[in-house]
Amino acid sequence: MMIRIASFASVQFALLCLLATGASAEEVRFQLCWTRGTYDQTMYFAEAEAHFDRQHSFTDLLDLSGIDHGPVACQISDPAEHSSLRARLEKHWTALALSVINTTFLSEMDY
Repeated sequence: MMIRIASFASVQFALLCLLATGASAEEVRFQLCWTRGTYDQTMYFAEAEAHFDRQHSFTDLLDLSGIDHGPVACQISDPAEHSSLRARLEKHWTALALSVINTTFLSEMDY
């Protein structure tokens, strides 16, 4: 009888550990991608929940739109870090007198 109780308690503990691990694995993440236009003074960016990497679709959107651009940078982060990063980047871009274009809506379309 004592062995069954100990086994049941260890199973409960293992299940609780799995549930705790699963909850953190499903944490909301965001991806922010950006690049600078080659011939204009413009920063292009897009942001989305990071269900999967959107860097290639962002690059494809720019290419399809005929925008000559430099290398695309992307970062995946938690909501707080995402907001902080976006605010810092926009402040930096504005200080450089660059135009800033949010292409998020266009990036979400399927071509």
